[in-house]
Amino acid sequence: MVIDGPLYDGPREAAVTKRRMVLPAPEGVNCGFPQPLFRVQRNMSDPQGNQPWIDRWEAGQIGWHEPDGNANLKAHWKGSGQRVLVPLCGKSPDLAWLEAHGNDVVGIEVSEIAAEAFFVEQDMAFERSGRDTPVFTARSRNITIVCGDYFAIDSDATGGGFDACYDRGALVAIDPAMRGRYLETTLAQLKHGADYLLVAVEYDQSVADGPPFSLDAESVGRLLPTLRRVAAVDDLDNCPPKFLDAGLTAFYEVVYRGRVDGG
Repeated sequence: MVIDGPLYDGPREAAVTKRRMVLPAPEGVNCGFPQPLFRVQRNMSDPQGNQPWIDRWEAGQIGWHEPDGNANLKAHWKGSGQRVLVPLCGKSPDLAWLEAHGNDVVGIEVSEIAAEAFFVEQDMAFERSGRDTPVFTARSRNITIVCGDYFAIDSDATGGGFDACYDRGALVAIDPAMRGRYLETTLAQLKHGADYLLVAVEYDQSVADGPPFSLDAESVGRLLPTLRRVAAVDDLDNCPPKFLDAGLTAFYEVVYRGRVDGG
């Protein structure tokens, strides 16, 4: 691999990314999800609405991040020896958990800050390559994060042919009007019969609006008809503060599993 960026060989006191990730939010700023992809005001320089997410990472306003990883992943993931796609992965420790269970893991993330922070916080030496599409690769682990606009990153950038997809906080972050396009992009990266683990949320969207957006069983049945609901967990204590402020009284993390027709 040709390296055109710095190597990182483990923790260092002057890790710029780690310092940058813990900046407090400005007073009065909601630290939950930013405006959703495709529901922000568009402009010619950011037609896909990625900039609000990038801005949140720069300011450390990442209320959706789970520092200890996702409990439902650990409870319901079945695969090993697979190439696993993780859309909109952020700096989730779930990447490391999946790899530690025998998988080759590739995340896609819009923020280079998030990608670098993952390797710094997981104490993994890594290398950065690529200019138009930055790629962060662990030097001794099977983990790669490809950075850029999710809809512009294709199999040429990721290698494609994934055996499985772990989707937590990705489909529910997308504007509901764009879910079809998101899934078309995602499924194009997967093999036929690939495993799909979806961790979604359900709540009364008439009380509070996303992101994250509520994704009920009827919607999942329409979008991913081969998936089956396997768990629902009361997660009100971990829902975005803006939802509680709006008066929401029920919020569930819901898990779906199944095989999908990729390719």
